[in-house]
Amino acid sequence: MERKLSIPTKDEKRIVELEKENILLKAQAQANSDRADFQEEVLTEIIMTVMP
Repeated sequence: MERKLSIPTKDEKRIVELEKENILLKAQAQANSDRADFQEEVLTEIIMTVMP
């Protein structure tokens, strides 16, 4: 039995690119959220130290 190789269409290639980009953007958004949480904790500690 002979198998035909399927060549991805432009749309299929674009979908793959967008899926990869989506994964990256989600990771960046999570990193930004984690950083904001950390900064909030640091700021709270500073305020608690300055204003006992």
